[in-house]
Amino acid sequence: MIKCFYALAKDDVVSFKNNNRWLTNHPKDALMFQDIEVVWKELREVYSGDFKNLVYTDFLAEEALLRTLVK
Repeated sequence: MIKCFYALAKDDVVSFKNNNRWLTNHPKDALMFQDIEVVWKELREVYSGDFKNLVYTDFLAEEALLRTLVK
């Protein structure tokens, strides 16, 4: 998964026309991962509702998704 983030970062350096300072911050330090329970309470309804309707493949159960976020 970390390799994916690095690939995205490299792509962003090329495509964004700014100084890309945000790329110095590792994704694990994002506010979303600081208190997953609080963030998930805000996202749960959209994830299980509108977002679910946009997914065309297997949809992760909430428990499975949360396990990936706390690794």
